[in-house]
Amino acid sequence: MELSCTLQYFALDQAGNSVAIQDVPRGLACECYCPACGHSLVAKKGNVKAWHFAHASGSDCASGAMTALHLAAQQMIKSESKMMLPILSETYSSRALNDALVSRTETQNERLIHFEEVTLEKHLGDIRPDAIGIDEISRYFIEVAVTHFVDEEKRNKIILHNEPALEINLSLVEVDTWDTLHQAVISGVEYKNWIHHPDLEVMQTQAKRAVEIEIQAINSKLQNSQKSSSTINSKWSTAYSFGMAKIYLDEFEYHIRIRQINYIHNTTFIPIHKLIYSLGGQRTGDRFWKVPRNKKEQLISGLNKICTAFWQAP
Repeated sequence: MELSCTLQYFALDQAGNSVAIQDVPRGLACECYCPACGHSLVAKKGNVKAWHFAHASGSDCASGAMTALHLAAQQMIKSESKMMLPILSETYSSRALNDALVSRTETQNERLIHFEEVTLEKHLGDIRPDAIGIDEISRYFIEVAVTHFVDEEKRNKIILHNEPALEINLSLVEVDTWDTLHQAVISGVEYKNWIHHPDLEVMQTQAKRAVEIEIQAINSKLQNSQKSSSTINSKWSTAYSFGMAKIYLDEFEYHIRIRQINYIHNTTFIPIHKLIYSLGGQRTGDRFWKVPRNKKEQLISGLNKICTAFWQAP
């Protein structure tokens, strides 16, 4: 849920620095002005409403609170010259021959980085990040979102630079003090999301390779099992009689094979067909199907009902 910037908790002092309402004296003595419209502000520090800034003229501008918060966040990033980075993760998934889903997630944990240099609103070709932090290894693009977020066009431009880039979403938190701003922008990760990171491609390759190795092992084991069990598995097999026709169930390591012997009338076969596919089954040949082994009990229960209905029919 997004929070609207209804009250202005930050402003600019006469030197052009961001200040919080707690930093200044009450009333016009604060000598602050609005960064959006440039008009004088009064510090309202009473006992009823939350402390905040208001325009001395009595008419607040629409973007004052948002602009002041945005500038305060930028100032904090530059002055602190450090930031906790959120977790970076990439997941790859695929299925084996037995329909088992195999997934692997590569992650880089949250970590604190210290910037050697921070610049604000610097043009880099066709983009101008809110802040750029440089450490001994990388250059980080940092976007501060209060009401305006990185759109698809800007995201694509950032991706072309192939630098780590993140967005801090301040619309999700009530930022009314330097402490709450510090938690959102510097020390916390709750409101930070990666826009792009060059390591994601490497992480995806690593995750994909791990999944492929595991799937190869599963498929190899499955194929070897089927070769050695080309007939009925000795553990379990059963048959259902529908007059001259029969349905055989053969249990393999990963699936239940369904074999149809002789013709079954549609009035009986259609319910069997629906049952097989409702359990994730699939056709494997002429009068052959298979369903996952973990659906064994549902398959047996369903066939028992169909078989009972067949023999009870007039």
